[in-house]
Amino acid sequence: MLTCPMCKKPVEETSRECPSCRADLTLLTNFVDNVRQGLQRAEEHLRAGRLAPAVWAYLEVLEVDPENAAAREQVGQVATAVRQFDRARRDGAWYRKLAKRFRHFFSR
Repeated sequence: MLTCPMCKKPVEETSRECPSCRADLTLLTNFVDNVRQGLQRAEEHLRAGRLAPAVWAYLEVLEVDPENAAAREQVGQVATAVRQFDRARRDGAWYRKLAKRFRHFFSR
């Protein structure tokens, strides 16, 4: 449900005009539709395993709607994973573990 910016009454999401005050809601409904389509596109990329396009689609949604909870959560998870990867790479722990486990390959 949307809220009419003029009279503050609830309006159907598909309505292009407020039934109470007759205000034009075309921009508002287009905005909601574009955000919804962006989220759907991002979800499709995510389900298909295409992480980079999914992140870009979520970032496009956040560009239009910075308060979108779903997009913020997904981008936050990716940012956390990248930070953890960078931290592990800097420590070199992953290489030491790998070298210890497969030392017979590295000793040749």
